[in-house]
Amino acid sequence: MADILFLCRCILGFTFAWSAIGKLRDVSSFGDVIESFNFFSNDWNYYLAWILISFELVTVFLLLTSYHFYGFSSSIILLSIFSVILLILLKKRQKVNCNCFGPSHRIVTVFDIYRNFVFISVAIVGILVTGSTSESTVSLPHTLILLSLSAIIVFFLTSLGDIVKLVQNPTILR
Repeated sequence: MADILFLCRCILGFTFAWSAIGKLRDVSSFGDVIESFNFFSNDWNYYLAWILISFELVTVFLLLTSYHFYGFSSSIILLSIFSVILLILLKKRQKVNCNCFGPSHRIVTVFDIYRNFVFISVAIVGILVTGSTSESTVSLPHTLILLSLSAIIVFFLTSLGDIVKLVQNPTILR
């Protein structure tokens, strides 16, 4: 159970660290994307961008510490907020850049919702395992394997839309 808990913490920790670092590279671009949603007053978009990035960084901190239960809870809250926003954008057929992991020209798709659902499921598993396991350590070989596995999982899930597009249209590679 300690391995599962560690894997859940790593998957979500990598996800939110990657997301926050990507957005920090160009905060104004993230603010512009929030503005394109047309949900909030233009005066608040830049501040909202900083609030979301800060919330992601706090989530990473919580996942790295003994407060990981709160990190999992924070993950569910953030991912749910992001998913609702993405669902609204998709329902309105509004074509906007995702910028989920930093500046991007990738348009929001249903695969972004699927990705968030998987991450929410990981957080729920983390919460369930947190309640049923003691704070035991993971051996160094297991740590290295789980870190590598979580990095691969995060890369796969964050590239899901592109992977599906590639599988549907393999001529893209030519």
